[in-house]
Amino acid sequence: MSRDFIRVLDTGTRRPDRIPECLDVRHQPALRRSPVEVDTTLVSELLSRRRHLVFYSRYAVQVVVDKKLIATADDHRLWAVGQKTATALEKNFAGPIQIPDDECFTGLRQALSQCDEALPIAAFGLLGTTRDLSSIAAQWGVDFTCIPVYQSVPVDAESLVRAFTAHRPHWITVTSSRGAHSIADALDAGTLRRLHTAGDLRFAAIGPSTAETMRELELDAAVVLQTPTRAGLLQSIADEG
Repeated sequence: MSRDFIRVLDTGTRRPDRIPECLDVRHQPALRRSPVEVDTTLVSELLSRRRHLVFYSRYAVQVVVDKKLIATADDHRLWAVGQKTATALEKNFAGPIQIPDDECFTGLRQALSQCDEALPIAAFGLLGTTRDLSSIAAQWGVDFTCIPVYQSVPVDAESLVRAFTAHRPHWITVTSSRGAHSIADALDAGTLRRLHTAGDLRFAAIGPSTAETMRELELDAAVVLQTPTRAGLLQSIADEG
């Protein structure tokens, strides 16, 4: 499928940082983020003991800071899923930040499992996340607590419909299972299937679990990243053509 420019409807929550020159990208999130109520008493109790504090995203850091959930992190070991999350932490908390070489959740899990200090683990992230570090905690004989600090909810359908109609994309990026459902609901899964079958539309999934959800919706992904990154997702589309 050779084109001078490949039109992409990017539905990730964050605007992509780097766009290959051959792509014409329109950014329209399928989901919006919002903070959730947090049990501050629980957080205070958890922080009374030295822990590994894990942050799954920059937005999780932002909510923790905005809600003043952590006054100081000096007594704890801080972990970030990637450099951008680490940068957000460095702006607000002193001390070293641990970052996995492979900047994704699986890389973080592997790096944490190899840590030489078996501390209880508390992770700040998305409500309903499947990111689970309990197996590492069990190996160490300590507790793992996941603290949801924000949620992702579908945007209004009209925003997605307008972007899709105006841009007429050759590709749609899908960056989460929730996003897949939001896209299918807003744009009508039947219409998407027909365009996909006719070869006029293809999908790129940020990772295997997102691709599995898409298969359940009968929206097979032509590109599935094994190491989820936004830049890698767009580059893979550029390579596919």
